[in-house]
Amino acid sequence: MNRLQRNCVLASASIHGVLAGALVFGSAFLAPSRKAPDLDVLTVIPDLLVDAPISGGGNPNITQPAAPPPQPRPQPQPEPRPPEPVPQPQ
Repeated sequence: MNRLQRNCVLASASIHGVLAGALVFGSAFLAPSRKAPDLDVLTVIPDLLVDAPISGGGNPNITQPAAPPPQPRPQPQPEPRPPEPVPQPQ
């Protein structure tokens, strides 16, 4: 390797080292700062105060009819077993 090639290899290796260092250390120092988002303050009004005057209606003295009793489910019938085969005498 002659003198020119050796200088080019050293220059290339040093530039690659600087780029690798910038990639590793630059990402640590250039991290974006995280700001809290600017949000508006929400005013919450309880629904009891707002909906109470306009909701309701109907007759409160009416009673609900009784619900019909539930129908009993039919019991599943067990399947009859097939007769066991009789062994044949030899």
